[in-house]
Amino acid sequence: MNDNILIIRSVDGAVPASVDSYIADMGYDLVESSLHYFNINYTQYQHIEPVLIFLATTGANIHLDVATIKHLNSLWSNSPILSIIHHENKENIETLLEAGAHLVLIYDDLVEADLQVILQEAQQQKNALQARHTDIPFLQSPLPMWITDLDNRILHDVNDSALKTYGYERWEFLLMSPKQLFANEKDAFPVKANNKVHQLQKCFHKNNKGDVFEVECQIIDIMYQHGASHLHVAKPVVNHILEFTPEQKIIKTEREKMEMHHILNAIPNAIWAVDAGTGELKYGNQSFETIFRLSPQLVAADRQLFLNNIPKPDRSLFYKAYVKALLSGHAEAEFRYRIAPHQYIILKTMATLYKDSDDDPGYVCGITYDVTEERQLNEKVRQSEQNLEATINNTNDLIWSVDRELRIIYCNKAYRNFVHGLAGITPKPGDYVLSDWGSTSFIDKRRKDYFRALNGNTFTTLVEEEYGGVTMFKEINSSPIVSHGGAIVGVNCIARDISEQKKQLIFIKKQNKLLRDIAWLQSHVVRKPAANLLGLIYLLEGSSDILSQEIRGYVEKLKEEAQNLDAIIREMVGKANDINEHEHEEH
Repeated sequence: MNDNILIIRSVDGAVPASVDSYIADMGYDLVESSLHYFNINYTQYQHIEPVLIFLATTGANIHLDVATIKHLNSLWSNSPILSIIHHENKENIETLLEAGAHLVLIYDDLVEADLQVILQEAQQQKNALQARHTDIPFLQSPLPMWITDLDNRILHDVNDSALKTYGYERWEFLLMSPKQLFANEKDAFPVKANNKVHQLQKCFHKNNKGDVFEVECQIIDIMYQHGASHLHVAKPVVNHILEFTPEQKIIKTEREKMEMHHILNAIPNAIWAVDAGTGELKYGNQSFETIFRLSPQLVAADRQLFLNNIPKPDRSLFYKAYVKALLSGHAEAEFRYRIAPHQYIILKTMATLYKDSDDDPGYVCGITYDVTEERQLNEKVRQSEQNLEATINNTNDLIWSVDRELRIIYCNKAYRNFVHGLAGITPKPGDYVLSDWGSTSFIDKRRKDYFRALNGNTFTTLVEEEYGGVTMFKEINSSPIVSHGGAIVGVNCIARDISEQKKQLIFIKKQNKLLRDIAWLQSHVVRKPAANLLGLIYLLEGSSDILSQEIRGYVEKLKEEAQNLDAIIREMVGKANDINEHEHEEH
């Protein structure tokens, strides 16, 4: 037997001595490493494809065990991993399973009978995993096919149809560069890897004789001899319908099944099917494994692995949806799914019941996709809307919007309270905005303002109205509401009560008028006696020869104070004139 079992032993980890003899007796080859598993030279083992990998550790260095399991899975994705740990570290079993181990056993629990069953199941699982990648009707296909590496530079294999179409011997074809098949090598299109099934492209090829013909080329990502490769399918373009023999029809059906297999695996959502009677998983595409973090083979073997990752409060939602699909034919459900300890994603599943030819329940088929990011975004939007609503409702400004028929679309709490205080009614969406609680002049003016905004104008108006015997001043901003298509669908309004500001402005204007009156009084009444006083002082100065020295000193002092009074009056008149000019500028 050429199958190998790889044993990875850490320095402090051990495999019971009987294990080696068990494996040898069953005909398996042992490939063994006794180094620290984090210092293993993995490249020396890349030439083998083990049936099973034993990872023997104490389980004490759990972070190293996890790293090793992930590395082993990346190198040998088709080989199950059996982790063996000491009894005192059994609390790490779940962590090792989540890291990618397929089974975890305790040293003392390992017996020969169990090991035989484990090896048989591992062989079956490996064969199933390999079949998933190599189930290709390659040699028998009527369409020309060949396999290259991912860089599209080296040819690995070719089928008989390609040899017949292009006229080469097998050894000749495999020694060529793939570009030589093109009529013009410059037209060879580049290949992008990891797209599963690449877009169909038309091009011109030539055969060994130099004849040029048109083909439709498709490239498919496959696993070939344990490596990622490209499968090239060339369909010659002909002008007549090919007639298929019964044998060719079987091959054609197999080819269509292969194409559907690759198409389903290219879908980023999990596609699955279960037996309607037993609930056994019958199919799961590659995205099934990506989303659920479990291979379809493992789920088919043990459904509990899948169910245990659904928290109990959500498990009932899953069951109800399944029962509903059986009864009504269709169901949807959203539930949380655990991908790591204390870490969940939100999955949405749509399931449909398909009946067999006897109209009995056959399969429940479904599609599951990850809506975690979408739900998180919706929650953020909802919280933003709540915060915005709270902000709008906590302002004293009246905020409302109307449609083109002047019916209310939205109104905040301040607007509802204002209208209720005036008219005893509480406005709501759908109500006509111009009810009879306002005056006729107010309603006519507001109607004109609404239609002005509906014509595309944004503006602010000042409204003075008497409500309940109290004069109120409001500043109303009106602006059009524009849809994504550019159409005006309504008007948004914000009204701010500026009564206090307006009253303060009126009061200030009254003060300014009083100041102007005082300035006029000073200019025309007070200033005149001051001017007369200065005139008399000048006369006394002209008669200084008849005044005593003492009187002349008093006259000089009197003149100085009269001049100061005149300067003060001039300054007051100037400031009053400045106030007057500022008011004229505002108007």
